[in-house]
Amino acid sequence: CRHCYRDCYQPLKEPPIEALLSLLDRISDFINRRGVPGRIQFCGGEPLLSEVLLPLVKKAQRTHHLPCRILSNGTLATAELAQRLADVGVSIVQVSLDGDRAQHDAWRGEGSFDRALEGIRHLSTAEIEVTVAATLSRDNVDDITEITKIAAHSGAQRLAFARLVSQGTGADLRERLLSAEEWLDAQVR
Repeated sequence: CRHCYRDCYQPLKEPPIEALLSLLDRISDFINRRGVPGRIQFCGGEPLLSEVLLPLVKKAQRTHHLPCRILSNGTLATAELAQRLADVGVSIVQVSLDGDRAQHDAWRGEGSFDRALEGIRHLSTAEIEVTVAATLSRDNVDDITEITKIAAHSGAQRLAFARLVSQGTGADLRERLLSAEEWLDAQVR
């Protein structure tokens, strides 16, 4: 994405699954020793690209009883993958939608708006709750009403907003950042 806080255009080499499963054990142990509830959020890049996502979610859910959420662009959420996610216990997926088709595609690539909406439909059909998340900037802050309508008609159950972060790929977007006053004003619209 044009505004990603990461600065890597190449896929990162994933650690071996054994190392990730061990990390999951340590996270669960940390949570249990403190006696507090926890959850795991898988994000990226794009977590739906990971070949180890499903086994990690399965272990988090079934062995450690940790709810799992996925933060995604939604474009890879096919009907089959959505059902597989539901089968291993994913209950919530956050899908990014940054405005109407033109605005979203300008930030995330041609065709990504339609593919994200299709992904939301597949996730909803698999009975996974969807949160639509919009990254707000000066480019779309005036489109909050439209973003809300899109989210409502997409099948999503929730809507969330985040601020643009000017680092990584988005480091050159400082002029697009909302001021503190603009962010607060956006929250009351």
